[in-house]
Amino acid sequence: MGAIFTLHHVTPEPLGNFPPNGHLRVAPAFLEAVIRHLKARDVDFVDLAEVARRVEAQAEGRARGRFFAAFTLDDGYCNNAVHAAPIFRREEVPYTIFVTPGLSDGSVLPWWEMIEKVVRDNAAVVVPFAPGSLPCRTAAEKCGVFDQLSIYLRNRCAEGEVDVEVRRIAAANGIDVLDAGARVMDWDELRTLSQDPLCTIGAHSMTHPRLARLNEADLVYEMQRSREIIGDELGRRPDFFAYPYGYRNACGPREFAMAAHLGYRAAFTTRLHALTAKSSANIQALPRLSLNGYYQDPRYVDVLMSGLPGLWKERGTDPHYLG
Repeated sequence: MGAIFTLHHVTPEPLGNFPPNGHLRVAPAFLEAVIRHLKARDVDFVDLAEVARRVEAQAEGRARGRFFAAFTLDDGYCNNAVHAAPIFRREEVPYTIFVTPGLSDGSVLPWWEMIEKVVRDNAAVVVPFAPGSLPCRTAAEKCGVFDQLSIYLRNRCAEGEVDVEVRRIAAANGIDVLDAGARVMDWDELRTLSQDPLCTIGAHSMTHPRLARLNEADLVYEMQRSREIIGDELGRRPDFFAYPYGYRNACGPREFAMAAHLGYRAAFTTRLHALTAKSSANIQALPRLSLNGYYQDPRYVDVLMSGLPGLWKERGTDPHYLG
């Protein structure tokens, strides 16, 4: 049926020799090349409302239309407005920004960005799970320390403690601010961008946790309160939700059911599949294809849309199983 693409950063800054979050960063020239690559294949470019209409039509047995593409950007980084939005406008392509209010108002940090800065800017890093400090001079040492910190924050910390812990780690290593390039749009910037008729604003939880690890009350808060705050700040409550992280361990049937219960028209994972009749069976669990910063060549887009990467990643399981 189509492909829903996921991006995060769109920036001309080079990845450098220590890019642990490099998969989240693509160059503006690559985004532009992808759009033109798809135009050459006569693809329909649609917003998420049209995606929902086509999925609903498929469910009712009246699907029709050409292969379509939709673009989504998670977290709302400032470079989305500076570099991505002008490309979408010039090419007349709709796009969606999924917003996390806690990131936009600064009450929580994007821990993956903060840890990158801690590791990149220090020759030795103080960590909470080992005595002394870990050497962090070479690219290999930095990658190893980043991985250890990521595992610690994702697996040993409760979701509600991650922000507190990452602030402690940053302070212990002399880091008190994020890189400017990692900054998320504030409400004034989002308000301006939301006036673009090509732009849709969606919800992405309150604090960007793995929702599957939360109790029921916290899950409702993350999914419902984010929608309310975005509505209060921007004048319209979102119809669409993107699950933070979006992989199997981060969201599942409980979260999909909650999205429906709360009235979202559609919700999106990051399960690496194009949209087929089977994968569109649950409109609260639509897959998306990541435009990965490590593979910035339009030829890879055809491979993504073929569905082969998702089938390979989930080999041995039914790729359409929503558990």
